[in-house]
Amino acid sequence: MGSGIDITIQIDGKRVTTLLRGLRYKGTLATGKHTISLIPEPNLSGQGVNKTEITVEKGHTYSFSAARNKAGNIELVKNP
Repeated sequence: MGSGIDITIQIDGKRVTTLLRGLRYKGTLATGKHTISLIPEPNLSGQGVNKTEITVEKGHTYSFSAARNKAGNIELVKNP
């Protein structure tokens, strides 16, 4: 994301971790609908919270990466 930018991850409105550059988060979610939010810190650009809704199915594995979009905002991208 850039030097000095950390990303706080919230799931269903609850903070689960803050990732420093190069780190990963691995967790388990219950089956059903969830909202994953990314919050850049420090938020020097004034970007709003990026929220992504996912529906978790039993027995499935999901992988995402945080990336900058064309506008320069951080968003969650589903990995292939």
